[in-house]
Amino acid sequence: MSIKTEVLFNNTWNVRISDPGEEGAQSHFFETIYLTLTAYFEGENVRYEFVRKVEDQVKI
Repeated sequence: MSIKTEVLFNNTWNVRISDPGEEGAQSHFFETIYLTLTAYFEGENVRYEFVRKVEDQVKI
């Protein structure tokens, strides 16, 4: 039986990281966040996978 894959949501954000010790500083730090929601259809079963990736840290 084959598995059909469907990407339901995919987005990327550049988020400013706040640094409490550097309020009012001229430089800002950013990190990139990737979100993906995927559905896997196998017969009558459906499995969802949500992946949040922050730079090089993957959390499933």
